[in-house]
Amino acid sequence: MTTVQAPLAAADEAIRHSRVLVVDDEPTNCLVVQRYLKLDGLANITLITDSREVVPHVTDNVPDIILLDLMMPHVSGLEVLDALRREVLPGVFLPILVLTARADLETKRKALELGATDFLTKPLDPNDLLPRVRNLLWMRRQAREMQDYARRLELDVRQRTQELMESRMAVV
Repeated sequence: MTTVQAPLAAADEAIRHSRVLVVDDEPTNCLVVQRYLKLDGLANITLITDSREVVPHVTDNVPDIILLDLMMPHVSGLEVLDALRREVLPGVFLPILVLTARADLETKRKALELGATDFLTKPLDPNDLLPRVRNLLWMRRQAREMQDYARRLELDVRQRTQELMESRMAVV
């Protein structure tokens, strides 16, 4: 029997409401991952079983984390990963956790080079999956807070610069 860690603490309310996207062409795999995530306290979970829908979906609804299978018909997970990193979200920290039955080093290397944040092999153990998801969601939250702080600082600098220029002009 597999033991799952305690659900997210109340202090992790922001993480609890994170938007999770699970992509796997096997509906059963999606449902298993969804069950693990729900047991861990995550509720905002979207499942996609057709890899052709991922890029348009993410373009319109950026999640906080993507759990992505690699071996899918139509568009492989590696192609999806490449498109997301190059075209949809360049320069944005969006954790992508690859979940795949392929455990060979070349596949892992390729996925990581294309921008996967982490890599897990199937069958999934919730004791591996859930802490990784929590950690990646925490990292995403921290990255967003840093971006917000940088934007606020930039606005403050612009405002102060404008005030200095105006006071300088008043003196002249």
